[in-house]
Amino acid sequence: MEDFNRNEKQQFFSTIKGVLKETQIGDKFSSITLEVGHERPRLVNMVIKNALLEKVKSSLILEKKLSIAYYLTSRKTADKWSTMANVLNISTTD
Repeated sequence: MEDFNRNEKQQFFSTIKGVLKETQIGDKFSSITLEVGHERPRLVNMVIKNALLEKVKSSLILEKKLSIAYYLTSRKTADKWSTMANVLNISTTD
């Protein structure tokens, strides 16, 4: 895996593997949805910057297996906490 983590503050990240089910393109940020799990498959939505999405757009094919490096962030708005999975890197798996 190449050196994809340019943020010195973000030292720890996780990886997840799943099948690409959906992509949604927004103005600044987009999202991709993976199906993960074996016995009880579930959908996981991940936030991705448009700049990174443009780099990997050609390899994003529905029903293709992906491995994604990400980190979690949380914020509180209107007395409600929300947590987002922010994508650092996307690679295809066999």
